[in-house]
Amino acid sequence: MLQGDIVIETALSHSEAFKKMETAKPNVIICDLSLPFETSLDFLKRLRENGDDTPFISFAYDDEKDLVLKSLDLGANGFVYKSIDAPAVYKRLKKLLNSLTGAKTREES
Repeated sequence: MLQGDIVIETALSHSEAFKKMETAKPNVIICDLSLPFETSLDFLKRLRENGDDTPFISFAYDDEKDLVLKSLDLGANGFVYKSIDAPAVYKRLKKLLNSLTGAKTREES
């Protein structure tokens, strides 16, 4: 899916994500830490064990601070807490994406 000048790919499972990554390496991975059937920490651990250093952003609820800390220990590059303040979440995510990818948004140019 194209969002402005950003191409977004989604995956409903870790196996789907790994399959997609066989043909296209993402610039950054944003992963929800509270997936119902799979642990995102295992996904991140497997990435790093396979030598994949793609920037990884953990997306979590405020009460998942322990998961966020574990993800940082496993090599996540940053995190964004989900909240009802969507503009604040978007702003934090955009800032983190820009810092990890070296990209500049039109507003920053």
